[in-house]
Amino acid sequence: MRVAVTGAAGYLGRALCAELAAQAGVRSVLAIDRLAPQAAWPEKVDFVRCDVCDPRLAELLRGCRALAHLAFCLGGGASDAEAHRCDVEGSLAVLGACARAGVERIAVASSVSAYGARPDLPRPIAETQPLGARPGFRYGFHKACQDRLAAGFAERHPELAVARLRICTVLGPPPRPGAVSRLLESPVLALPPGLAVQFVHVRDAAGAIALALLRAARGVFHVAAEPAMRGREIAAVTGQRYLALPAGPLEGARRLLGLAGLPDPGLGLLCHPIVVDAGKAREALGWAPRFDGPACLRALTLTP
Repeated sequence: MRVAVTGAAGYLGRALCAELAAQAGVRSVLAIDRLAPQAAWPEKVDFVRCDVCDPRLAELLRGCRALAHLAFCLGGGASDAEAHRCDVEGSLAVLGACARAGVERIAVASSVSAYGARPDLPRPIAETQPLGARPGFRYGFHKACQDRLAAGFAERHPELAVARLRICTVLGPPPRPGAVSRLLESPVLALPPGLAVQFVHVRDAAGAIALALLRAARGVFHVAAEPAMRGREIAAVTGQRYLALPAGPLEGARRLLGLAGLPDPGLGLLCHPIVVDAGKAREALGWAPRFDGPACLRALTLTP
């Protein structure tokens, strides 16, 4: 079948295009992104420069049997309006274009951050846990909005196979963009001692999305490797000096930001761990991550 990928030029998007191109059941991959690619695409991958809100998207998707929606505004430099257009309006546009173009299988790359960083979260979290991310943390809130839009779309179109994959922090070979890489590359790793973090290798995340499309999966799946790791364990792998941060002042700063109407840069995620159970993906999709938590961290220093 022919498969489309939005956000294809991103870190996970390029890995997914390569994963799909290697599958015998995939005839070709349509890579869609508003940014031009920085390197050559694998064989079987056709790139089209297009914004997810572009009215011609449905026509581009004609002939595609499946689509993975990865397009999302990750940069902190975008305004709230720009991010909302890409993340929320863009998701609506992509889902609508899929329905008009006859796409039968859809996988949406959601995030565990959609649950929101709250002290009352169970550990580990099951897929039935309600989403609770609030507007203060834009990334998590927009992921929750995107997730809910996909759920509503699936209810309105029961004839389509719609899967939502809630993915934890993605790591892999450089160059990996984002604040997480900068945090793990600094000489000192400052994290609260009670914080537990889950990782997944970019190739394993791409494999889970590919399986969801190839198997016409429906519903929600967590994508995370074991084990969840604490700051001291992370520093032991990365070679950083670990500094235990007290969680109380961080939570206080987070509340002050909320009272002042300012966005949370991610302090909530440092105060309240989000640890999920990925057993459903293993059982229903046959997904088996090749990299555990420490191996994901070690991959940051390896060449692609």
